[in-house]
Formats: sequence, C-alpha cells, structure tokens
Amino acid sequence: MAASCLARCVSSGSSISIVPSIFSSGCTAPRIGLRMLQPALVQVTPMAFLQNFGTPPTYKDVEFPPEDLTRDGRLKTVMKVPYPPANMKPLKMPRGRELMRGPEEIHNSFIHKQFGIVVSAARRPTEIRDFEMIRQTINRKIDPDRMFAVWRVDPPWYSVTKKSAGRVIIEVGGNCSFQEVQRVMEDVALKLPVIAKATTYQDMEAEKEEALRQESLISIPSPWNMS
Repeated sequence: MAASCLARCVSSGSSISIVPSIFSSGCTAPRIGLRMLQPALVQVTPMAFLQNFGTPPTYKDVEFPPEDLTRDGRLKTVMKVPYPPANMKPLKMPRGRELMRGPEEIHNSFIHKQFGIVVSAARRPTEIRDFEMIRQTINRKIDPDRMFAVWRVDPPWYSVTKKSAGRVIIEVGGNCSFQEVQRVMEDVALKLPVIAKATTYQDMEAEKEEALRQESLISIPSPWNMS
C-alpha cells in the first residue's frame, strides 16, 4: 500500500512537499522511507588552526657537474672492455685481487658535497653487470631536470676494478633532499657485490672527525703503562 502511494506520487509529477499529505491520508510506509525524506542534520563547528611550515631550502650552493660527465643529468653508459688503439694489442694482465685491499686514499670524499654510495668493505670485484645495474636503477628514479648523478669510478679497464674501503662509487645531488634519493641508493647498495652504504657529505665528515678523535685518544700516553 505504501509502495503504491509513493509510486502514484512520483508518477503524477507531484512535488515532495505534498508527500506528507499522501502519507497522512492512510498510506503507511516503512521507517526507512520517512528517514530518507527528512533533511540530514549536519553540525558545523568552526575551528581555527595555526600551521607553521618551515622555510623550504633554496639550494643556492648546489653546483651541477659539467655536461661531458653526465648524459642529460643521468649516468653515462660505460664500455664493457676498453678499446685499445689500432696499433696496440690488448694487454694480458693477472687478476690482481690484492687491489681490493686497504682503504681508499684519493676518492674518499664527495666533490659536490651532497649524497652518494660509498664502499664500506670490499668483498668481490665489480663487473660490468654491476655498472649496468647502478646505471639503470639510478637513471629511472632521479629527475634529470633538478637532479644529477655522476660516476666516481673508472670503467672496467682491468680484470677487476679497485673498490677499496671508503671508495665513492657514485654521487647523486641537485635540487633535492637526501630523503628523496635515499631509498633508491640504499636499494643499489644492497645489490652490489661489495658492502656499501648510502650516505651524505655531513655524515662522512662526522665519521672522519670521530676517527681522528679516536686516534688522538690512542696516542695519549697512559699513566698506567708499566713499560
């Protein structure tokens, strides 16, 4: 009965305002139908908040590398083997695994003073597939319009590539923060055959200062030395 009354109301083109009169004339409808016809009660409470956003960094001191070191801001493709001159035969050399020993003495700091991947301890030699893994992963994730990535290691010219402790493999920087590139660099560091880590210039300087402090403590003569 209620459904037929509601159908007659809708089919006759009557407005919603006359629906209560139809219901009052003897038509009964479920409670859910009456609840749907009632206006929704919305309570609005005006509130004010004080939001204090920090000043975004300007990146004024960022220096981008020369164009010949990158490919539009991305890592360049390295050769699988070196191409010797036409009048020179390729040299045959031993593997020389002793090159992986000892700390790095030259390429142990960031030139652009931002972020990068650094070798913590050498295990196995780096091959061309490792170079390709680094290049493809980094180039897919960075934004070349405001970021850059450069190699800090030579192409594989030898049977092994020297990756001593403290060697910088790549540098990543630009108008970006460390949180933007940290995840992709940590992913690359885990896939390398050496123990590497993603770090920043400030963290490397802090580690060097801590190492110097430890050396200074060791050099202090002990009053309890019986020799």
